[in-house]
Amino acid sequence: MPQDEPTIQAGVDAADLGDVVLVSSGTYDETVRLIDVHGVTIRAKGKVTLAPDITGGPVLDVVRCTDLWIDGLRFVLGDETPGIGGPIGIYLEQCTGVLVQDCDMVAVTRGVDAAISQGVAVVRSSFRKARAAVVLDASERCVVAENTMRDVSRGVYCIGATACSVTENDIAGDLFAGVDISGGAGVLALDNKVRDAGFGLRVVSDGAHQLLRNDVKDASVGLELRGAGEHMAVGNRVNRASGVGLRVASPDAVVQGNSVKKSGEDGMRIDTVGVLVVANAVSRSAATGVQVTSGDNAVAFNSVNKSGEVDLSGSADNVFLANKAKTVD
Repeated sequence: MPQDEPTIQAGVDAADLGDVVLVSSGTYDETVRLIDVHGVTIRAKGKVTLAPDITGGPVLDVVRCTDLWIDGLRFVLGDETPGIGGPIGIYLEQCTGVLVQDCDMVAVTRGVDAAISQGVAVVRSSFRKARAAVVLDASERCVVAENTMRDVSRGVYCIGATACSVTENDIAGDLFAGVDISGGAGVLALDNKVRDAGFGLRVVSDGAHQLLRNDVKDASVGLELRGAGEHMAVGNRVNRASGVGLRVASPDAVVQGNSVKKSGEDGMRIDTVGVLVVANAVSRSAATGVQVTSGDNAVAFNSVNKSGEVDLSGSADNVFLANKAKTVD
């Protein structure tokens, strides 16, 4: 484009299985729709910007497509974060095997929105001024990896997602939540960096999810686990949460090997039953190092340094074993 076809839409319409639609450098004032397209690549050749004058709906609308590769496109929909119902960069519905790679999204309500889809991968892309950078809505076996997200309300928003991975994303800038998991089961959030958020990572689900080795700084709440799912928070680092560093309201959760420093309130707060709290390191919390308000929890081999004492007051039938505490004088 535009040597062989006048528009990107015309190029996609003319493409067959295995074809590559090469889009030459330039700014394109168009939206593109792909329905039942299979095995096609759309690739930028140079700097390609899609900047249609729209206030809502998707720039790239992809429905019932398989084995697509969207590579190197830039979507610019304005200068400011749009309101609810604003434009979407790429919308995927009932798709399988779509790769979105090295794309750039600016001023979108949702950057990539995958609904009822399988095997979608969003990698090495950047998102700015979005209400949500990537949304996985009732989708399965998707990957969101190595993306940069700035000035977004939510970095990755999983709504009823199953068996998905959210890994090595760099998310920052006045967030509601860096990674927000609602419903679904089997989402793995691994090695993400989150800065300046209301919630660094939040889970509200009756299905089990895993938060592993994430790095959270300057959040209101570093990590929060809610719902009936037997969630795991293992090996995460939380620094300078203005509120609680790690809050658990999910019964039978596992909280292990986390580091929580300089929380404005409790370092860890356990408000449910059956939680295993083991081998965590909490330091310099303004309130209690580890606060347990409910019973039937196991709290063992934790280290609390220069915070309030490990506190089991108000709880019953907890196991408290080999914790070390050094409180502020």
